[in-house]
Amino acid sequence: MGFLISCSLNLIGLITITPYLFITSIAFTSLGILIALKLASIEGFQAIVNMINMPLMFLSGIFFPVTTMPDWMKDITLINPLSYAVHSVRYWLTNADIGPLPMNPMADLVILASMAVALTYCVLMTFEKTTIES
Repeated sequence: MGFLISCSLNLIGLITITPYLFITSIAFTSLGILIALKLASIEGFQAIVNMINMPLMFLSGIFFPVTTMPDWMKDITLINPLSYAVHSVRYWLTNADIGPLPMNPMADLVILASMAVALTYCVLMTFEKTTIES
């Protein structure tokens, strides 16, 4: 949809951001499954997921640039994995390198992949324990 609004977006960037978005989706799907395995009710799951997702979104730079945030928010942004996905998408689609100093596309990919691997491993271990106990 963004390509209909702005003709300055990089079309080649669509191919480049695919691995970033795929890895991010694996990580957050794993996080959702991990939470779901620990809870018994759907309502509790939805409440916990919203309680986690909203701060992650607001502190990732999706709605406003990280560079304009207060310093204490920038520190939180550096530990927020979603901010690395946002940075990489902005970088590859618009060539805008907006983010705190340590962010770069390669570091974004490494951090997102590390998070995805760690959360997937946690889900596998938790799922195995859940199925054995049942």
